[in-house]
Amino acid sequence: MNKINNPAIFLLLLIIQSCAMNNEQDIDTKQFEELDRHAGSENYEVVEIVPKANLAEYFLLDTIGNKLFIDSYYKSLNKEENTYDALKFDVLGNIETIYETEYVLNDGTMWNIKYYSNWIINGDTTKHKYIDPFTNNEIVDPYKHKWKEQDYDKWHSVFKQFYEKATYIYIDIGIWFYYFKIEDKWYLLDDNLKGSPINFTEQYPPKEEEAVRMVEPKNLAPIWYRKAAKEDTSPLIKMMGYESSYFEEVDKGAFSYGYSAGWWYLEIYMPLGDTLRIKRYSDY
Repeated sequence: MNKINNPAIFLLLLIIQSCAMNNEQDIDTKQFEELDRHAGSENYEVVEIVPKANLAEYFLLDTIGNKLFIDSYYKSLNKEENTYDALKFDVLGNIETIYETEYVLNDGTMWNIKYYSNWIINGDTTKHKYIDPFTNNEIVDPYKHKWKEQDYDKWHSVFKQFYEKATYIYIDIGIWFYYFKIEDKWYLLDDNLKGSPINFTEQYPPKEEEAVRMVEPKNLAPIWYRKAAKEDTSPLIKMMGYESSYFEEVDKGAFSYGYSAGWWYLEIYMPLGDTLRIKRYSDY
């Protein structure tokens, strides 16, 4: 039988959060292997999707296109070297295309501070610039853009018009930028004017009037604590044991806790009946 590239293994293990558990079951630990060294099984092979140097920050399902999207983010000490890639997969886990972007909005818009794309929505890879509502011109660089209107009252009047018309509003809280979607075009306004009230975002919160297209797949991993493991709460993955290799009691007076690191032994039950035995070194 041909092997199937299946991303489910990675999706499950990347969301694991460690917790306390003793190695109470009699298991043959030699049957368990680390994910990146796993040989796979009769029907499944283990394929690296996100490089080890990168982080996977979101897993999203396009409910219209029936494709899975995973973020592959590389963070460098030099911010200029940071990369933000969205990986699109088919139902068998094969990478179809990769597109550079920072974030995916619920309507499917690929958002970046300086541009947006409709790649998920209609396959268009064009990086569109945002539009200045005062001049109707494209904004080359939001950080360096010189806004025509600096009077708060006049600015606020235009802001309200666009806020009411927009079907989707995304706010970048870190830099106080408002992004307005009106008739499939995106506009940008900078809320950094003198006179803007402190509670401005409470008065004008984000807005989503369009149907949600991008959803997070359901987390089918078990709840990671001892009782849940005994109850076998997940149909796909089971904690078979924990083997501590390091333990330390941390005493901070009124607040003290134990710290342990070691191997988790997990069984993953695949749809075609295969059982993948994975071990993972982590702490709790």
